[in-house]
Amino acid sequence: FLSLMFWGWLLGPVGMLLSVPLTIIVKIALEASPEGRWLAILLGPEQELEQALRTSAPSPLAAPHPPPGDAGNERLTTRQD
Repeated sequence: FLSLMFWGWLLGPVGMLLSVPLTIIVKIALEASPEGRWLAILLGPEQELEQALRTSAPSPLAAPHPPPGDAGNERLTTRQD
């Protein structure tokens, strides 16, 4: 329904007729690049979103794990004036 509204707003009645094919073309184009994959998943069915959430890699914004054997015992240096 949102696809119909968006394409209808953008292209008028012709966009409403072509809303499904245009949305599929956009989804395929977004799936081709890693940067657009997240948006392609949002355009897909709910099952695809759930599967992507289960098998997703950690977020690049997440804090990295310390290497094995280094439990935060970093040597802190202080500057003395």
